[in-house]
Amino acid sequence: MRRLATLLTVLSLPLVGIAAGAAPTDSFHATFVDVYSQNPISPPAIVFAGEGTIAGVGAAFSTASLTGSLVPLGNGCFALTARRIITLDNGGGTLILAESGTKCPPSATAGVNAQGSPYTVDKTYTISAGTGVFAGATGSGTDVNRSAGNSQVSVLDGTMTLAP
Repeated sequence: MRRLATLLTVLSLPLVGIAAGAAPTDSFHATFVDVYSQNPISPPAIVFAGEGTIAGVGAAFSTASLTGSLVPLGNGCFALTARRIITLDNGGGTLILAESGTKCPPSATAGVNAQGSPYTVDKTYTISAGTGVFAGATGSGTDVNRSAGNSQVSVLDGTMTLAP
């Protein structure tokens, strides 16, 4: 009986080490205030860039750019794909997100009649790469952008697991 208890204890040690070394999954929340610019290349690249904060991490700079053409869906809405690059202001790391979603006016007439042509971009994202503190990070979530004129506020919510 004593040998069986010793054997079971020895066999369970590697499992304890694996569980203890696993990286925790944490919530991810970031907010950015971006300004629109259009690069004079063909086809033109639409880019939003601005400052913001990653909760629990700190100040960061973000760029969001389309990775393909807008695809009309009707009712003033478009499907899109994008890439968001987030770089910590302290130089500690960069996070790259692959995004897809829709761009729609708040109503069928608002895109035409409202001041600043307001619209909402609802996207989902997956972390596609990271450097520094974000090296090996995985995760996913939502990126909701409220835009009018040449500015937008982007709110990202999701989960992120950092590499152990």
